[in-house]
Amino acid sequence: MRNLIIFLFVVLMSPNVGTIAQSHSDGPLELVRQSPHGWFTLRLPSDARRLDGPVDVDGGRFESDGLEVSFDYWTYQNTPNWLRGEYATSLLLACSGKNGPTHNRRTWIDGNRAVIQQCSATDERKGFRYLYYVTFPKVRIFDGENFRFGMFNLTVEYKLRRYSTLAKRIVRSLDFESSAPPNKALQLTAR
Repeated sequence: MRNLIIFLFVVLMSPNVGTIAQSHSDGPLELVRQSPHGWFTLRLPSDARRLDGPVDVDGGRFESDGLEVSFDYWTYQNTPNWLRGEYATSLLLACSGKNGPTHNRRTWIDGNRAVIQQCSATDERKGFRYLYYVTFPKVRIFDGENFRFGMFNLTVEYKLRRYSTLAKRIVRSLDFESSAPPNKALQLTAR
């Protein structure tokens, strides 16, 4: 018993205990459920700040101290020309062979077919980072009036490898709603 007490004392008083515990955790980031556009929800870091989204597509971007989360979506009727007709690709993927080893996996998330990719990338603007990416090639998208089939893409970028578990949790938290979001303009005029 005395040896056990001495062992625990030495371990607890060691200056490296906090470092070891932090290296195996997702850090201080807590995930909270949000609904950025009203028709789907996902878990985002509680300290995430909304950034300007892509200008040529429906979507959004969020940034926290350790992660950047971005998403975009199109209904097939509004899909850009380069994704339609003879130029269309079967899947829109984020990781290419030039990024190094890429892990692709087909799966189901919230009852929808999805392809998940994991890779790393380096560029002049963002430097080195890891990507955890999911694309839904056929999912019901709310276009502002109705639900139509389309595609949905979500990317989680992070610089520290320890955030890979957190990125996976964000992607797996996607929940596509079956009903249209409330129309805020109609709610204001009804008062």
